[in-house]
Amino acid sequence: MLGKKIVKGIVVLGFSAALLSTSALAAESEESCYQLGYRYGKCATQVMLKEKCAKEDDVVIPDRCKGLKETKEGTKAGAKEVFDAHGLKQKE
Repeated sequence: MLGKKIVKGIVVLGFSAALLSTSALAAESEESCYQLGYRYGKCATQVMLKEKCAKEDDVVIPDRCKGLKETKEGTKAGAKEVFDAHGLKQKE
């Protein structure tokens, strides 16, 4: 009886620790809004120029990044990279 309670306690503790570490890893691996914007801007510009966009750059901006200054800056930087590669000037 006592053994079962101890085992259950260890299982619950282990499960809790696993859940906490999983959310911590997810937060660490989340890309910044700037980086997501960069990939988005790069892909959108390539498509606009009738080029193929790399699958990993074909992203949707998540709600947490919409409307943020860093997302907009990343989008502009990604587009600029493509324009520069083609010798084109980006509109200001």
